[in-house]
Amino acid sequence: MPSPGHTKETDRDVGTNDGKGKAKKMPNDVLIAFVQLLTKYTAGSTDYLPDTPIRPIKDAITQHLAIGVSMMAHGYIGKGWMDAVSTTQHPT
Repeated sequence: MPSPGHTKETDRDVGTNDGKGKAKKMPNDVLIAFVQLLTKYTAGSTDYLPDTPIRPIKDAITQHLAIGVSMMAHGYIGKGWMDAVSTTQHPT
């Protein structure tokens, strides 16, 4: 679980990643799932179940749960996210 002292800093970083994802035209559904997972982690939640009907995103989240969500916060991203990006429709 993240330390409470890092919450403001982490919130800023999550917001920065959201902006970077939009700037790079990351598919919105993937971006939302990615940011939600990080937000749940930083809030201390343990309910990481996928909030999406999109199979590649569910697979990416499931894969990341096996790796550990804390690793995501440290910059280790599972390969499933790349599959989700490549198979999910990009925004216009």
